[in-house]
Amino acid sequence: MAYTLSTMTDAIEAMLKDSANEYWSTAEIQDAIEWALAVYSYRVKQRAIGTINDVADEREYSLATLTGLVEVTRVWWPYDSADEAHPPNWVQWYMLDDDKLYLDVGTDPDGSEVIRVFYTKAHTINGLASATATTPDDMGCELLIVGAAGRCVLTKSREVIDAINVSSEVTGDWEGWGRSRLKEFYETLDGVVSSERMVDDARVSWG
Repeated sequence: MAYTLSTMTDAIEAMLKDSANEYWSTAEIQDAIEWALAVYSYRVKQRAIGTINDVADEREYSLATLTGLVEVTRVWWPYDSADEAHPPNWVQWYMLDDDKLYLDVGTDPDGSEVIRVFYTKAHTINGLASATATTPDDMGCELLIVGAAGRCVLTKSREVIDAINVSSEVTGDWEGWGRSRLKEFYETLDGVVSSERMVDDARVSWG
């Protein structure tokens, strides 16, 4: 199933038994999806590669063109797409702020080379924040649904705790349900991250 913002919203409404939006508005549900997606994006890496033209005698570079940038992982410079040297010429670098890269190299750029940036970027859901594609797989989207539903219920339980005609037993039930869903969300997310690390750390052992 190719999830979109609309189908994820419907799935959360069904989980909350609130298809008529009596307790949770569509906006509240979609805010919770956005929250869950931000947590997911930080933990589950979506890898990407971008290039920037270097500038003569310049070591600081804006990464504003790298859409959805979360974290730079490696930098290859100089890079020539017509002659991809092996091994890659990995260089030292560091971030000056959230989107400015400092090229920490011994040779001044001459304005004729390309910087190849390896990075992770935020996941997207088709229909959320103008995105046109859903990047988590179906299992990832189903996990987001669980996390967003838990967030909705836990937030609402705190909002109505002092409301007239809402008993502490009801709000306690809501809070317990919400916490259980968020616990499931975080624990499953930990398992996904652990699996990714095992793949990243895999090495071929030559006897």
